[in-house]
Amino acid sequence: MRIALKIVLVLVVLLAVAAGVLYLIASAVPAAYQPAALSREQREGAAKAFVNTVLAEVHNRAEDARPFEMTFTQGELNSYLASADEIVELHYAHKAGDASRAMDEAGISSPAVTLDDGVLTFMCRLTKYDKVLSVDLAFAFDEAGKLRVSVAGARLGRLPAPGSLVRRAVEEMKRRLPEPDAERREGGGPLGAGAPTSEDVGAALRAVAGGIDGDGVPTAFGFRRERRIRLTDVEIADGKITLRFEPVRPLPRRPAHAD
Repeated sequence: MRIALKIVLVLVVLLAVAAGVLYLIASAVPAAYQPAALSREQREGAAKAFVNTVLAEVHNRAEDARPFEMTFTQGELNSYLASADEIVELHYAHKAGDASRAMDEAGISSPAVTLDDGVLTFMCRLTKYDKVLSVDLAFAFDEAGKLRVSVAGARLGRLPAPGSLVRRAVEEMKRRLPEPDAERREGGGPLGAGAPTSEDVGAALRAVAGGIDGDGVPTAFGFRRERRIRLTDVEIADGKITLRFEPVRPLPRRPAHAD
């Protein structure tokens, strides 16, 4: 009887130790998790750079109707993520703090990314559990030209995370993203007629979120029929991501048939 009791006590101790180790691993902050800590002035500068450089350049390059590419560093992306409130306030005429409130509702904070070896790792803190979730995303194009987004790995702290947790996070993201407003889309954004609006960005994010381990994401988009562009390549290496685009030649319009 005493031997059985000792065995039970040893098992309980081992389970407690194992649970403690797993908790510590899950609570550990990955070394790569370094969200940008910016002052208000720096966030406003990043927002202006995003609106006046990134969005304007996409719009202008699309107007040229020639292939082009854009490269972003890991640091640039993290500065944009840290300045989400200022970006939506400056460009999309939303209220101050809208982006932070949306993240709060989704239970996440302090997003950051790393870029290396063909993988974009998205990281954020789960506010309910005070743990860092990391999701490795890989990109590929199928025969139909659609972008396939697959989860190459996920971790809670430094502990491998179950796929169900990632799926719930993606579903929550899709649920929080607004449906496009057709009436507002017609007018274009502050960059001028045909410029991307918040609804354009929301639709793109919804498509990417829906494409994670699912159907491919359509890669053609644009602000008017004659100036549509298509994403043809995504290259991730050494802390940089390069996106390559080419113009989409519009199909000739059908002549109207007389009655």
